[in-house]
Amino acid sequence: MSYNNIPVILNSHNIEHFVLQRYVDLERNPAKRLYAWSEMRKLRNWEKHTCRRVALAMACSEHDCQLLSSLCPDLRVAVVPNVVDVDRYVPQREAASSTILFQGAMDWFPNRDAVTFFVDRILPAFRQSLPHVRFVVAGRNPSPGFVSNFAGVSEMEFTGTVVETRDEIAKAAVCVVPLRIGSGTRLKILEAAAMAKPIVSTRVGAEGLEFVDGEEIVLADEPSEFARAVVDLLVDPVRRRTMGLAARRRVEIQYSMPALRSALARHLRSCKRNLRTWPQRRSLLAWK
Repeated sequence: MSYNNIPVILNSHNIEHFVLQRYVDLERNPAKRLYAWSEMRKLRNWEKHTCRRVALAMACSEHDCQLLSSLCPDLRVAVVPNVVDVDRYVPQREAASSTILFQGAMDWFPNRDAVTFFVDRILPAFRQSLPHVRFVVAGRNPSPGFVSNFAGVSEMEFTGTVVETRDEIAKAAVCVVPLRIGSGTRLKILEAAAMAKPIVSTRVGAEGLEFVDGEEIVLADEPSEFARAVVDLLVDPVRRRTMGLAARRRVEIQYSMPALRSALARHLRSCKRNLRTWPQRRSLLAWK
């Protein structure tokens, strides 16, 4: 992807074919599975072809960096993290709350899958022991058909599009990220952490983020373990506060605007030093 030997930098916020690969791994309908597998193969080939034509690719985590390197071993890859503005996402005094929050656009299938997984497999494990819990889903464009799937879940609320996600995060006792499909890193985790909220996530949900399990986040993949982690936090305000503050410190150090500026400046300087070799490298790659 170069014009007149002008180097191009690729900002890869996801490894797109990897999202489809995870969908394939979960899908049980044979026709859908076959179609998604076919699309995944085509997308993988396109990503590989694109990566071979750029001077530098920027990934948002070491995990994605390794995936890009395995896809295209000759590619120069730099990690430039996703970040959040910690001056805007400020911790607030916690009001008495039993709200569990999931935030994410409902026109993105991995988010809908996460909500369904939480309601069907995780929520039943503690809804009787904690009957006053509210599960709030904050995100744009939940279709009427999708919302109707949960008509019988009285403790569940869809907000639809919200003016300010910080308001929803501030009202939550615990933020959950039960994702099973995805790539890149999750801004929903960084936003909740910046506001010092305790977070329970699957490993896919927290993938690529260097939060310490048990101290800055709780990681759980099995529904029963996920439910137990949420309950433990809901009944222990001291632990919620301690974990939330630890998560906030992690964001300040590693996922704030200064961290982004530092990483971007460092890799652009390195790229500049290597630009003089770009025409030769592009010529060699053309023969592969």
